[in-house]
Amino acid sequence: MQVKTTEDFLLKCICFLVPATIAFQVDVGSQIFLAELILPCVAAIVFLRRRVARLSRDLSLVMKIGCAYFLCQFASDLWNETLYEQYSRGWARILLFLLNLASIYIIVNNNRSRLILFCLGFALGRVWITFAGLEGDVIPWKIGLAKPVAMLVILLCVVLPMSVTSRSYVSALALACLGLFDILMDFRSHGSVLLLASMILLTSTFIRKQPGKRPTMRLHTALGLLLGVTIAGLAASEFYRHAATSGWLSENATNKFKMQVEDADAPLIIAGRSEVLVYFEAIFDSILIGHGSWPRNAYYADMLAERRFDRGLSNSPAQAADDAIPLHSHIFGSWIEAGLVGGLFWANILLLIVRSLLRSSEGRSELRPLYLYGAMLLAWDILFSPFSGFRRLETALLLVILLRSLLQRQPQMLSRRFMKFRRSRTKQGLSEKQRRRVPLRSRRRHRSRSYQPV
Repeated sequence: MQVKTTEDFLLKCICFLVPATIAFQVDVGSQIFLAELILPCVAAIVFLRRRVARLSRDLSLVMKIGCAYFLCQFASDLWNETLYEQYSRGWARILLFLLNLASIYIIVNNNRSRLILFCLGFALGRVWITFAGLEGDVIPWKIGLAKPVAMLVILLCVVLPMSVTSRSYVSALALACLGLFDILMDFRSHGSVLLLASMILLTSTFIRKQPGKRPTMRLHTALGLLLGVTIAGLAASEFYRHAATSGWLSENATNKFKMQVEDADAPLIIAGRSEVLVYFEAIFDSILIGHGSWPRNAYYADMLAERRFDRGLSNSPAQAADDAIPLHSHIFGSWIEAGLVGGLFWANILLLIVRSLLRSSEGRSELRPLYLYGAMLLAWDILFSPFSGFRRLETALLLVILLRSLLQRQPQMLSRRFMKFRRSRTKQGLSEKQRRRVPLRSRRRHRSRSYQPV
């Protein structure tokens, strides 16, 4: 017993200290984070000592499709005769991501404390990177402190002793305030993610408290999610427009608003992520095999520049001189690079995100704010963020959070037959002990009716 306690304490220390080392990188032909070298070693020791619960089916499916994704990337690079500098980075990115995912999952091992400590260490590591590379007196918020501060606030809401309902309302308020502040600091994407998570948390909590609406009623949950997403999207758009017209934003942010909203002939999401204008042409030109790792083709770069100009969007000198195919999305970028299987890999994770949102909205776990924030941030990254560098670790951690949210026990509704039996026994005036007696078939069928959150 003492050995198990010591091992658990050491694993908790590792979960906190190892992700904090992301500030250090090792040059082995390409830049690799020190944490990416330590995590597989620790995971191998934990796995060999048989301290790991059985892996979930969702993780097994993700790993299988991930291996197929790597093989298709390998075949695509051979077919397109990709240069070594390009395919070495592409292969290392996929292998390191899959290795990070498996390692974090094995070390955390569905343990609440380890997951919280890992997220805490990761957030503090991001803060360390921000202040270590600080130049001047201006602290970068968008590319530095926004995400780690949001993670620290969410973890604080998770560990504070509160009831489930109070925690949901406090977390929703904190996420909404951070989201509005991010929009003011010109971090529109992360601000929108926080507002979406806040509204989903708020609407799902409100629906669950209504009489006659049990958490397992998927129709009410889905409608609540749709309502929360709609309200959050409209609120973020209107707040951003009001902040820009009222002079609350910086000069650069105001100029960006005028270029992308007032002068551009395109929706805000297209103006902000204009790379989507050439995604489908690049995909359809090689829909099965892809264009290879980090592909370069001046045809698509020129096409993007023309379409940006037609919609009133300016092209920077760096964009005009770059002949690389624009890849500002996990799913579309992987499809362009590795072909159809690369897109299916991230499409499968998007389906897991939908399941996680439904499960987290119905459940009563104290980690619900973390689950919802992780799911929304991962969904945004898959659709609108490039898959490279630092996101090998960040996406792996978000995916582990997503997989753990799917392990929540789902509350069950009692059948009409069982409720009719209970009412009939109650009318007979039997004792409380006799009322609790249920036929063997009903006990087996409703064994999970006493819901215990994970």
